[in-house]
Formats: sequence, structure tokens, C-alpha cells
Amino acid sequence: MASLFHGFRIDNCHNTPLHVGEELLRAARHVQPQLYIVAELFTGSEERDCEIINRMGINSCIRELSQSHSPRHLGELIYHYGESKPCGSFIHKIEPGDENISPEDERFPLGDQTCTEDNTPQLSIGSSRPHAMLMDQTHDNPCPFDQHPLPNVLALSGLMCAAKCSIGSNRGYDELVPHHIHVVEEERLYQGWSQSDDEDLKPAKKALIKLHQRLEDKGYYETFVDQAREDVVIVTRHHPDTCSKVLVVVATSWSEDSSLTRNYTVSLPGENVKVLLETEILSPQTLPKHTNNKDYITGLSGVKIDVRENPLSSKMVTVSKPDEGNLDIDLLLTPGCVIAVEVEPPQSSKTALQYFNSYILCPEKFDKDLDKVFSTLDLLDLNYVLYRCNEEERVDGCGGVYHIPHHGNLTYAGIVGFLQVLETVTKNNDTGHPLCRNLCEGWWMADYTVNRLKKKNLKLGFFLEEIFFAVEAVPNYTRPKVFYKIISSVYSACLRQIRKLIPTMKTSVGNSWFVEQLVLTSVQLVGKVGDTGIPVLLQDKESVASLAAGLPHFSHGFMRCWGRDTFIALPGLLIKTGRLDVARDLVVGFARTLRYGLIPNLLSERGHRPRYNCRDAVWWWCRSVKLLYKHQPSILQESVYRLFYKDDSPVSPQTPFVCTVFDVITEVLQRHAAGITFREENAGRELDEHLLDPGFNMTAGVDPETGFIRGGSRHNCGTWMDKVGSSSQAGNKGIPATPRDGSAIELVAMGYQTVSWMAELFESGIGTTSVVNMKTGSTHKTVSYREWSEMIKENFEDKFWCSGGYYGNANGYYRDTLGSESGGDEKLRPNQTFAMVIAPELFKPSHMSEALKTIGTNLAGLVGMSTLSPEDADYQPYYDTGNHGNDYRTAHGFNYHQGPEWVWCMGFYLRAKLRDFQHLKKDNPDCMSDDEIGQYFATVLAPHRAMIASDPYRGLTELTNKGGQHCPNSCPTQAWSSGCLLEFLVELEQSEFSGS
Repeated sequence: MASLFHGFRIDNCHNTPLHVGEELLRAARHVQPQLYIVAELFTGSEERDCEIINRMGINSCIRELSQSHSPRHLGELIYHYGESKPCGSFIHKIEPGDENISPEDERFPLGDQTCTEDNTPQLSIGSSRPHAMLMDQTHDNPCPFDQHPLPNVLALSGLMCAAKCSIGSNRGYDELVPHHIHVVEEERLYQGWSQSDDEDLKPAKKALIKLHQRLEDKGYYETFVDQAREDVVIVTRHHPDTCSKVLVVVATSWSEDSSLTRNYTVSLPGENVKVLLETEILSPQTLPKHTNNKDYITGLSGVKIDVRENPLSSKMVTVSKPDEGNLDIDLLLTPGCVIAVEVEPPQSSKTALQYFNSYILCPEKFDKDLDKVFSTLDLLDLNYVLYRCNEEERVDGCGGVYHIPHHGNLTYAGIVGFLQVLETVTKNNDTGHPLCRNLCEGWWMADYTVNRLKKKNLKLGFFLEEIFFAVEAVPNYTRPKVFYKIISSVYSACLRQIRKLIPTMKTSVGNSWFVEQLVLTSVQLVGKVGDTGIPVLLQDKESVASLAAGLPHFSHGFMRCWGRDTFIALPGLLIKTGRLDVARDLVVGFARTLRYGLIPNLLSERGHRPRYNCRDAVWWWCRSVKLLYKHQPSILQESVYRLFYKDDSPVSPQTPFVCTVFDVITEVLQRHAAGITFREENAGRELDEHLLDPGFNMTAGVDPETGFIRGGSRHNCGTWMDKVGSSSQAGNKGIPATPRDGSAIELVAMGYQTVSWMAELFESGIGTTSVVNMKTGSTHKTVSYREWSEMIKENFEDKFWCSGGYYGNANGYYRDTLGSESGGDEKLRPNQTFAMVIAPELFKPSHMSEALKTIGTNLAGLVGMSTLSPEDADYQPYYDTGNHGNDYRTAHGFNYHQGPEWVWCMGFYLRAKLRDFQHLKKDNPDCMSDDEIGQYFATVLAPHRAMIASDPYRGLTELTNKGGQHCPNSCPTQAWSSGCLLEFLVELEQSEFSGS
């Protein structure tokens, strides 16, 4: 049969065993690949319907209007099955073979995309309802007159032909047969066409089908269904380019009131009206008597239906113009009548649409002009154009982000805030979304965007003001589409400008969508916010950009710019992206705050009251200086105007004490070698309401036997694992959860890296001294940088390698700390991977490989690294600051670093794995192929791609709970999460596995 027919209809498809249907259709399509299948599906479940449709390959499902039971139900059926695209649709009709459509016309500017080998973007296709073949009545169903009065027969056909889908009917319906035609028991035939009566529905149906075809041929692809009145349904077919529309008005007849002639007025913007069709039942309004013909199937006789196509003078439509650009269309509605009128938009709308179609939709014009405007913008300008969360805006007196009624605040005041919502709206073609409703009601979003940009005197604001003025008069239902196209074009222009300014975006690794998104977090998180401590730190600058630790949690004030977070994130977000000027400013700015041989973790009161409660920030700073030196050797000679002349002197921005960055590093090493002991300034509840008094006593130094950096006590926590308990009820208030006192492994590695580098610099002729006076008990000894580094290297493996046994197994790993009085030395944590990356020469390759296997098995999560082994008694992987229970281990989020999975740690773990793979390949080239290694990394990073694509703030989160589960208390976009992953990806690109 498939060789004879182009298509089949499958009745009661739901009763066909699915595997049988699959096999039969597979065989049929082998004969006729383009076979079209229409099926009846009445499972009662859309999910079951979809399963059958997808597995059998059904093209269209039969949907029947005669089964409607009310005007509202009828309107719903048209809405569900006859509305292919809504009015103002974001998706245009794309005809097969249309060469004028660019592959990027339907591209979602923010969302994740997979790519083919030639980097052609492949888009995810949104879900949609199965395609319908809409019928006024299908065969072998009860007679429509059992449920509907006579006028409704015409009304149902009118609505069917107004729908944007396949349509169909049966002869018994068109000939008004008033009884059930039983497909099995009925033995009579229809009369020949020449003998059939014209006093039935056929002339009206013919005109309605012509209307249906006209709507398709003329490009009226978009549909809007309006329950205008209880008994009146209006289907508007809209042309997406010209915004002309055809209104198909149908008067149903269910109630007694609807059996009477009535008036109805449609008011809308417009200029010219043309009546395309009027059809009505003249007589009778009730069913006439019918006598069955024993030989033939016959319908009702004596039914008079008037059909008027393109009438010169209308009996049912009167048009008036209450004011310029608006129309009142007065309709005289009779029971069951169908009226179709074509309406042109007003001239102002035509002009605006012509501008939109000829300029905004023309990349060689609009994009070229945008690029000229953007050529004047730097990356800090682009931070303002694209991002800025609510708190950043309010601090600078900008009023906050845009609020959408019935939706809420946007994540950003910049255009990414709008696009983040529009991405979902356009993907689902959701023209009923609150954002679209807000745009239909007014151009407030455009006004907000323009005024915000003009406030900063950005040329882009004045340019967009002209653009939005030119399109102001487009029909209101097209505003969301117009706004989206303008804003998405602006976003694309932003990307083009960023690619010019950030070299990483132009390299082959920059062709990766994921890398590009990570690079964009550098733009997202680096900006000028007036109340941070950074502006006063540079002698010759009025203000300087700061790197937010995360948004929105760490957006302003003393919480924005953390010493530790800044210099963990800086290598990835600033050095790898080529933003060396910002990196230099931050390095020099924090160098100004050096006190006690440390840099602060928090900058309070515009840098005047920094807090020196961490031991590790200064070492992350030293690492950043070393990495920056490779690209900008002059960094070592940058002048540093110190804020503190001595440890106990008050801050003095005008102090004459000036040194260089190189001098600061030298001082850091000497101060640690000599030993650091002090009590925090302003110690007490006002400084930290939770910390116990001994916790304000700070110590740091060097173990003279091993050269290891050491410090801290069980009363405070001086590394990134810095949670102090705050629950009196659970008994953890004032207790550090993870003191990591003694010699923390990553601090030892950074100390080694710094002294080794300083030794190399001295040996190359830089610097006047290469020794420190190291404290040894009550005396001091002179130790050179080279001797110090060798001391660390000689002792590292022996002291830190742990061959197993602590957790009852034989898997080896490296101790987390050494000499901790709090007893945490042998806890399995991810900090050892930092050391592997920072100072790989300290590690025996076989031990590092074994440790990475242990870490991978026990700590590697979906997107982050667990901060403690699941085998540890203190392991608690669900972080909740709102936990007010009695459990000491978890109350008030005490377990912040006792099991939750931190994303930034994954970057160091993957870099360590990369080094390990390189070692393994060197010893045994056949152990793994380059493709296998490349696929391993691609698999690990897949959840990160998904996260940054779906995150409202367009970043990588701070942490997750166990197994990558969402943590409500986590900061949505965190600087070091993006920075450390970006460092890895750039390093991977430069490795032998980059093409895998």
C-alpha cells in the first residue's frame, strides 16, 4: 500500500500494540520514505500520546471541534491545536531552501550551544505540542446535531478554517446528515456529486477553505485566539513582517441569547479594512424534519446559507475612525455566522516596521553602526552595559535593577538581565510571559535602558534612544520581538568588542563557547563600585576597578574585595584574559596595605581599617605577582605608597614611606622568617561577634627545621577554610570548624614557589639581597633563598606523604597540614591539589598519581571538590546557614568546609590531573590515547557548561551540596570558580591534548 499512497490514516491508533505499529510503519517508510501518517489518539494522556507519536513517527494527530461543549472549550481547542505561532512570535517562518536565512537568525545569545566540527552552532529545539489535523468532525462519530444547534455547524467550520494547521472534514458533515453514519453497519452510499443538494454546507465550506489557503499563501503565519464574548470567538491571523491582520469573527450558538442577532464592536489600531468573507445561515435556525432515503445517505434540505466573498458592500460590517490611526469595526452577528476582515496597520506603524525590517534586521547596516559606537567603550564600560547587580546599582545611586510586575527583579541592570529572561521566553516562544506583557503595555524597559546608559554619558545610550524612538510606533504585540532583536544585537556587539579587547577570546580556545562564558565573567565581576576599599589604595588614581569575590553576595562595601579571593581568581580572570592593567592595580593596591608581613583579607572603611586575620592571602598575592611578572616584568619596580609606616602606626594615605613591589615581597619573606605575632587591632565583639578572645591573637612564621610556612592556632582559621561557628544552642559559637593551623600544604608550596623565584631573580641580577634572618628558637640564623627552598624540597615528601591507614585503607595521599594542634593533619582534603599545581617539583610523580586516584575516588564531585573525605566522622555535605538545630557539626552552616563541594577546587584538581596524564604518557605513551584524555576532561566539564548556561547570573556557583545538588546559600557566580576553571582550560589548550 505504501507504494500506492502518499499517506495513511490510522484509526484508534492507541489500540494498536506499539511494537506492531512501529514495525509496520518502518516497513512502509522503507518503501515510501516521505509517507505521511495521520492518526487518531485518544489515550487521555499527553505523555502517552507523545510516546506513541515519537516511536511510530506520526506526522499529525486528529483533533475534533465537534466534541466541544461550550464556546470557551471551543476557543481552547483552537488555541491548543490551531495556533502554530502566537502573534508577535519570536520565531519566524523558515521555508526549506531559503538561502536568505542566516544560521544565527534563531540563535539564543546567552544559551549553551554544541558545535559541529566546523564550529557551526547546533541549537537545542524547544518542546512543542504534536502537530494537529483539525477537523470540524471526523468519520464514525455521533452526529454533530446531537450536541450542537444547527448554526454551530457553520461556526465550527469557520473556526477550523481560521486555524493555522492542517484541516479536514467529512462529506456527511458538509451535507448536514442529521444522524450517525456508522462506518461498519451503514450500507448505503452517498449520492453522486451532480445529484447532491447545494442547500447544505458545501458552498460555505468551499469559501472557508479558500480563506484558509489565502491566509497561508499570504503569510499570515501567527495566530491569536480571543474569547471576545461568551458566545463570540475571534481568531486573528497576523502577518509577522507587515503586521497586517485578518480577523475571523465567529458567533457560536449555544445559549438562548446567542440565537438572536446582536452587535459587537472591535476597536483596534488600523487604517484600511477589507471584508474578505461573510457567511451566515439565513434559514432555518432550528433543525428541519428529515426523511431517510432508503437507497442513499442524504442530508437536511431547505437550509439556506448565504456566502459573500469580497463583497463591495457589506451587510454585516461597518467601519468608523474615532481618531487618527484607530478603527471601530461594528459587526452585526447572526447565529453561527463567520466574518473575515483584513486590517492594515496605521501609517505610523508601517513606517516603524519598515525601519525595523530594513535597518534593525539588516546586519550590514545596524551591526556596523553598533560597532562604531562600541569602539569607544572599554571593558569597564562593558561591565556597566552588560551587568551590574541590584546592590552595585544602588550603591552608586542608580536606583537598582528593573522590576517586572508578576515576575520580579532582573538579575542585572545591564542588558544581560533582560536577555537572561528573554532567552527562556524566546526558546519557549512564550509571548504571554510577564516581560512580554510589560513591553506590550509600554516601552518602559527601553526607557530604563536608555536613561541608565545616558546617566554614565555613554554614547550607546544616545544611539539607542534614537533607535527606540524610530520603532516606538510598532504594534504593541510586536514590541517584545523588536526589543529582543535590538537588545540581542547590542549583546552581540558587546561580544565583538570584548573579543577585540581580550586576547583569550581571539585564540582557538576562545572559540569554545564555555571558555568565552568564563572570560565574560571577568567583565561581569570587574567594575568600579564606589564604596569598596580599593579606590584609596593607589596614589595616582582617583578610583580603580575592583574584582568582586562573587555576585550578588559580595558586591559592595568591605565584602566585595577579599584579599584571598582576589588573588586566587586574578591569574585566571585577569592575567589569562590579558587584563594586565587591572591585575597591576590590584597587586599594587593590596601591596600598599602590607602590615605585620601580611595583606588583609577584608578592606573595611575604604581601606582604612583592613583586617589581618588570614595567613594565606599574602602567599596568593605573591603567586599572582610571579605570574604577572612573566607578562609584565616592570611590576616588580612599581611604586608602592604604603598605608602603614610601622605595624602599630595609624593609616596615613599621604605617608612618605614608598617602596617597590619587589621590596614588599622581600619584606614578606623576612617577616615570616623572623616570626609574626600580633593581636588584631580593635579585637572584640565589634570586630567579630563570634570569635572567642584567643582567636584574635595571630601568629605566622617558618619552621626552621623544614623551612615550611606555619602559623595559626586552634582558636582561629587563617586559610580559605575559615568558618567560625555561631550557634550557642549547638555549642559551636566561636569555635573554628577548620583551623588548619601548623603548616598548611598549599602555604608550604606557595612559600617554596616564592623563595625559589626570588632566588632565581637574585641569580639573574635582580635585587641586592638574597638572605633572610630566620628565627631558630631564641636566636636567628642567616639563610639564603636558595637554601630555604632546598630545605623545603628536601623535607616535603617525607613529612607530607601519607601512605594510608587514617581512614582504614591503604590508599596514599598527602597530609592537609603538619603540626596542627587541632588534630587535622591527616584529613583528606583537596588542598593538596593546589600544591601539586603551584610547586609540582615538590612531589614524587608516583605518589602524586596515587594521591590523585584517592582524591578522584573520594573527593571529586559533579562540579566541585568535596572539602572532606566522606569517610571522615566530621563529613557533612549539606550546607545550610539557616540550620538552627542542635547538631554541633551542622548548626548555622558550621560544616561550610566539611563536605560541601567547592567549584574553584575543581580547577586545581583538573590541572593536577593534566600534569599527571603528561607524566604517565611520558613514561608509557600507550597508556591512554590523546582522544581518551581529551574526552575525560570534556566529560568532567559538561556539568559546568550546563551550570553556566542555566545560571541566572551567568557564572559558576561558589559551592554545591553533595553530588552537585543545588545549595541555596551558595553565591551564584563566584570569581575564583570561573578563574580557576579558566586557568585550567587555557593550560589544556596549550597542552598536547588540546585538539582532542
